[in-house]
Amino acid sequence: INYSNLVMAAWGTYITRITGRSEACAAVKRIAFVDCSSGAFLSHTDEFIASADELAALVKCFDNLDQVPSTGVILERIHFQATTTTEGLIYGLKGRTAFFANKTKTAVLVAIYEVDTTDESEVRTAVEQLANYVMSIGG
Repeated sequence: INYSNLVMAAWGTYITRITGRSEACAAVKRIAFVDCSSGAFLSHTDEFIASADELAALVKCFDNLDQVPSTGVILERIHFQATTTTEGLIYGLKGRTAFFANKTKTAVLVAIYEVDTTDESEVRTAVEQLANYVMSIGG
């Protein structure tokens, strides 16, 4: 049994859960689960193009959330203004593009979407519910 493939399939299932949740969340085309220590990809959609350095920096943001609003977050070569940070959650916005990053015990879920095509509160709810589900099963 190739356990690596099983783990990747499980993370892929989580991605399908969020993108298939509703019409609004179907607008979330770029989503990834990354390791909460290193920022390494666990699973992601093909369209997700953030670099390894960007993801490593994002993961480190959760160590000092108070600094994130002043520095922002760079993902997919976009410098987002971080307008909301709470324990385990970062929200950033640049023009019409926004992201939510939610940290669990083992991973950070990152969802990037276009603001004018979806309801922000619905995306946040879907991301938080999925992160809570992952945490409830030990992840």
